[in-house]
Amino acid sequence: MSELADQPPPTLQRIPSGIAGLDRILHGGFLKGGTYLIMGPPGAGKTILANQFCFNHIAAGGSALYLTLLAETSSRMLANIQSFAFFTLAPIADTLSYLSGFSVLEQEGLEGLTALMRTEMRRHHATLLVVDGITTA
Repeated sequence: MSELADQPPPTLQRIPSGIAGLDRILHGGFLKGGTYLIMGPPGAGKTILANQFCFNHIAAGGSALYLTLLAETSSRMLANIQSFAFFTLAPIADTLSYLSGFSVLEQEGLEGLTALMRTEMRRHHATLLVVDGITTA
């Protein structure tokens, strides 16, 4: 038998969403380094889910960059989610950054948007990237 067959399978690192039912379904959370596409009709809760994941991620010691491709401003989105229990303004300045990529995508295309994401991920030392509104792009 080969050495590989004698070794246990590697443990996959997971990032908990902080949402108990979702983490149970995902066997502990999202795979670290994974890419996920959350789809649904308007009003289904995609933006709320993404924000709750960000807030739970920073509460666990991570940092997040929330990039929106929607025409809606970040301040308007924040006004809409501030009634939820997970929302708190305290960590936003240091560990959760909101950025609009709407005009960059419109003016510079996908190449400009990719450059913006790379630059901002490094600048904010983000360990989580959320891109909201990708299907509208």
